[in-house]
Amino acid sequence: MTHMIKNQCTYLALLLCSSIFCNQMISQTATHSYISDYADIAVREMHLSGIPASITLAQGLLESDHGRSALSQKGNNHFGMKCGSDWNGPTMKVKDDDYDKNGHLMKSCFRVFASAEDSYRAHSAFLLNPKKEYRYGHLFTISSNDYHAWAMGLQDAGYATDTRYGSKLIKLIETYRLYQYDQISKNQNASDPTLSIFVTDDSYHTTLNEVVITDHGQVLDLQDHNTQYVHIVEQGDDMVSIARKYKINLEKLYHYNRLPPKSQPLEGEEINLNAYHHWGKRPKFFSHVDILKQSKDEILFESEEFDVEKRH
Repeated sequence: MTHMIKNQCTYLALLLCSSIFCNQMISQTATHSYISDYADIAVREMHLSGIPASITLAQGLLESDHGRSALSQKGNNHFGMKCGSDWNGPTMKVKDDDYDKNGHLMKSCFRVFASAEDSYRAHSAFLLNPKKEYRYGHLFTISSNDYHAWAMGLQDAGYATDTRYGSKLIKLIETYRLYQYDQISKNQNASDPTLSIFVTDDSYHTTLNEVVITDHGQVLDLQDHNTQYVHIVEQGDDMVSIARKYKINLEKLYHYNRLPPKSQPLEGEEINLNAYHHWGKRPKFFSHVDILKQSKDEILFESEEFDVEKRH
């Protein structure tokens, strides 16, 4: 009898594990399908509006539950856009975050669009609306490559009531490499399967080591979040060589320093190796576009204030 119970428990555990695995697979499939379906629209809107494609896609994923919400499937509303006083189109009612006078959750009025693309256009128009300039206008002074600042800016502006809204957007962008779509030109196809900002070299796409011993014998505990470790950029250094030197995942290294993909830091700058502690400060760098445009006697770079300056 005991043996039979044990077998039944094992079977139930396997069944539960299998169910969790299946759900994860379904979720991954839904996410990749969503990105594939709407990346081109997000890039098109980026070039029309100035809103980073990564931000638009991350918001679409988050607000629509990766395209699985009733609001997105039945109403083509991918950004949780409520009716508002100036909406005259079709609507649908869904419980969200509105309460009646008795404190009971009530159904909110949401816009219904003819297509998902109309929803994406409305999202751009909403952020660009002159009536909303006092809330969202400052976002358009931020570089389209700086998805961190855009994400946190949307949170600070109150786009959503979730106090972790910005960090959730950043996590989606970095998990699914949505930042690569911010680099696409008007003539590129966002659905190109060969598109990739980072070279997939396993030698520096490693996980962050707990302890690193430098060439000089210095021991760095990069998991110690109370200690800030930095690397001073020397001549010949780039982000790839720094990532290899300290065995840090290259994407994490870019993330820790709030640098755009493919950009390179200037000589003498400090590169954070384990975390960034101040949103307002990051290393001066050459952007990818600047590197392509630089001449022998003139180099473009972004200052700490994020203004493009010339250096002779």
